[in-house]
Amino acid sequence: ERLNLFLQRVVNEHGTPVGDGFRIGDRVLVMRNDYRGPIPVYNGQTGKVIGAGETALRVQLDGGEAVEVSSRDLEPAYCLTVHKAQGSRYDTVVFVVPPVAKEFAEDIHMQYVGFTRGRRATLCYAL
Repeated sequence: ERLNLFLQRVVNEHGTPVGDGFRIGDRVLVMRNDYRGPIPVYNGQTGKVIGAGETALRVQLDGGEAVEVSSRDLEPAYCLTVHKAQGSRYDTVVFVVPPVAKEFAEDIHMQYVGFTRGRRATLCYAL
């Protein structure tokens, strides 16, 4: 959480605030399925905040669709855990393994998920 806030300040320092700590231009992760709108939104989808509606934020999903999502159902997505990134792909991934990540070092499946999220490049830093 703290790393996402730090990265928001670095990457999107001048984004216009739109409420609940989000800014236009922020990368976000959808945390809950919502089938009520004309375009369903699924847990794990990522996108970018493009505005604010009356009761929700306007988000352009990575697939191109623009949807409204309650800020309660969003998290910043400048960085993700391996679990939250599972099922998603990104052009470039910077994969950081902290020194206290014993469970990660012993879990070959988690390593596989982490190392296979990048389409073009995956950079791994073991601290």
